[in-house]
Amino acid sequence: MLYYLTQIAVRLFLHIVFRLRIYQINGVPAKGGVLICSNHISNWDPVIVAACLKRPVSFMAKEELFRSKLLGPLIRKLHAFPIRRGAADHAAIKMAVDILKKGNVLVMFPEGTRKNKGSLVTIERGVGLLALRSSVMIVPANIQSNYRLFGKLSVTFGEPFQLSETIVGGDALKSQSQDQSKRMSVDEAAEYIAMRMRELAKEGTRF
Repeated sequence: MLYYLTQIAVRLFLHIVFRLRIYQINGVPAKGGVLICSNHISNWDPVIVAACLKRPVSFMAKEELFRSKLLGPLIRKLHAFPIRRGAADHAAIKMAVDILKKGNVLVMFPEGTRKNKGSLVTIERGVGLLALRSSVMIVPANIQSNYRLFGKLSVTFGEPFQLSETIVGGDALKSQSQDQSKRMSVDEAAEYIAMRMRELAKEGTRF
């Protein structure tokens, strides 16, 4: 109940204060595990993506946030769980895979940290590992905003696709290899996700 009430309140706030516009939301699968991979330009981003979606979501957050006596318990109730930055956090990856395999939605910001002007440079290879282990639908997302009061904010969701160790949804493997039995590596999976995120960003500004 707390999650849904918070989601409604945040969405209303964003519509009023930032003139939020949401594009292609109907392409996000209505059921089953879904991994949302978004660019990262502000600390607001997890809240914004969660407010846009019709389904409840979970998301990773840097472990430092959970040390706060006020913020820690709140974000846990909003389905956040901690991850250690700069190290292979196997417990966080396992939890993420479990969330996805149970048919839930997980939001990730695979750049690992905020980037200037939202430009996507590289993404963490961990997202490739998570995609291969979970074999769920992946949806790229792109946030555009200057985060100024009464400015503009848009969130665009891309076409869903799926990765596995031997198969890539759509035409991904066809563009990489004619050998359909080729095992996709973690780095290849991460780079393919990055490519789809870049393509979405290149669709053009929504402002």
